[in-house]
Amino acid sequence: MPATKAKTATSLVAQKVEQAQQILREVGVDCWIVQFAQETGLHPDPVQNLLIGTDVTWLTAFIIPARGKPTCIVGSLDAEKIRAVGAYPEIIPYVEGIGEPLRAWMAKHDPAAIAITTSTSNHAADGITLGNYRRLQAALKGTPYVKRLRPADDIVFRVRGRKLPEEVARIRHACCLTEELFGEIAARLRPGVTGREISDFAHAWMRERNLEPAWEAESCPCIPIGPRSPVGHVPAGDVPAEPGDLVFCDVGVAYEGYRSDMQRTWYLLKPGETRPPANVQHAWDTLQAAVAAGVKKLKPGAKGWQVDAAARQVIVTGGYAAPTFAFGHHLGANAHDGGVVLGPRWERYGKAPQLPIEVDQVFAVEYGIPTRDPYLGWVSVEDDLRVTADGVEWLATPQREIGLIGMR
Repeated sequence: MPATKAKTATSLVAQKVEQAQQILREVGVDCWIVQFAQETGLHPDPVQNLLIGTDVTWLTAFIIPARGKPTCIVGSLDAEKIRAVGAYPEIIPYVEGIGEPLRAWMAKHDPAAIAITTSTSNHAADGITLGNYRRLQAALKGTPYVKRLRPADDIVFRVRGRKLPEEVARIRHACCLTEELFGEIAARLRPGVTGREISDFAHAWMRERNLEPAWEAESCPCIPIGPRSPVGHVPAGDVPAEPGDLVFCDVGVAYEGYRSDMQRTWYLLKPGETRPPANVQHAWDTLQAAVAAGVKKLKPGAKGWQVDAAARQVIVTGGYAAPTFAFGHHLGANAHDGGVVLGPRWERYGKAPQLPIEVDQVFAVEYGIPTRDPYLGWVSVEDDLRVTADGVEWLATPQREIGLIGMR
C-alpha cells in the first residue's frame, strides 16, 4: 500500500476509535472489548477494518474505554504492528497468556458495564465466536467482571452508521466510479450480448483501475436479461439479449475500503419503437413514486420500518405484489453494513427496522417490480444517499428515466 494511503487508513481507524469512545459515553457503557480473537486473517471480525486496522496472530483483546486510553492486550510478537496502526496508545504485550493482564486491566479500571461484540439481530455486531466468548468468560472467572458483559449491538450500529466525512468521501467516490461503469455497460448493450459477457467486461474494467467488486465477484455484477433470467443474488448467465428485453444491472465497487451498491435498468427497443411499452412504463412510474415516498420519510428520528412502509404502500396501491425484501440497507465498509434496515418488521430483520435513523447514516435504497401482461423482466433501481439534518444527499445522480438502447 502506498505510504499516503496507509497514513489515511491509519488516521481513519484512530478517528473511528475516538468516535466509539464518544458513543460509549452517550450510551452509558464503561468499556467495549471490540475484538477478542486470534488468527484474524482466518476469522476476521466485522469491526476489524473500522476499529482495528490489522490482523493479529495470538489471542488479543482490543479495549476501548469510555474515558482514558484505548488499550490492546496482545501477544508480544504482534505488539509492533498494533503500535504502527496508532489507534491504541496503551499496548500491553504478553507471552504466556492473556488472562493475567486482562484481569489486571479490569481491576485497575473497574468497569460496571462491559460491551462485547455479539448480537442476535445485527450481523455486523456479531463478531466474537462462541469459543472465544467462552475463553473470555474463563479469563474473567472468579472476578465480578464476567457478569458485567453485555452485547454491543447498540454501540456497533452507531459506530458503523455515523459516517465520518472521510468515510462519506470514499463512498461518494465509489458511487461516481459506478456511474462511470454503468455508462460503459450501456454502451455495450445490444441484441445478442449476454450477462456473462457484460460481467467479464465489468471485472476487467475494475482490474484496470485497481478496484474490486463490492461483494462476491460471481454476482457482482448481477445482470438479469429479459423474462428468461432468474432474479436475485445470482451469477451472470448466458441468456442473450433480444429487442424488447428489459435488462437491469446490480453492481458496486470497493474504493479504499468503502463500497457502492447501485442498480440501473435499460430497455432494448424493438424496430420502430421510440419508448418502452405501456406496461413497462407503468411499472417504472410506480417504482419511481415508491422511491420518492420512501425517501420523503427518510429523516432523522424516523424508524426504518416507517420508511419502508411508505414506499411499500405505493407498490401495492399501484397493483403489484408487496416486495419480498427491504427498501434499503446501510452502506459503507460493506455493501450490507449492518445497523438500521429500511424494511418491514419481519422475523428475518430482527430489531433492525425499529432502530432510529440518524444524521450521517448512508443507505442504499432500492426496489424492483416485475412487469405484467406480459412479463418482460424487472424494472429495478438502487441509489446511494446520506441522511442530512433535514433530508438526504444523493451520493451520485439517481436514475429517473429508463435507459433506452436502440438498434445497433
